[in-house]
Amino acid sequence: VLGDTSPIIPVLMQKEEYSLQSAELLQKEGFDIRAIRPPTVKESRLRITMNSSIDEILLKRLIETFEKIKPILKRSGFEFEE
Repeated sequence: VLGDTSPIIPVLMQKEEYSLQSAELLQKEGFDIRAIRPPTVKESRLRITMNSSIDEILLKRLIETFEKIKPILKRSGFEFEE
């Protein structure tokens, strides 16, 4: 995951198919998170945009939803503390 003070949080994925699968699952859960792919960017990624309307409940729901895509993230090279 990259990011600094920008409201855009890119989640880099190793393969385009991983970003597409992840975005589809996140969108089914009601999140407007998009897969951004080459040639728009060098590496395929999810683009998460944060804003002031995101409250603690929505953020917790997003984290729970990311748990559902954990297998895809692991295939993409992410490591998790258990």
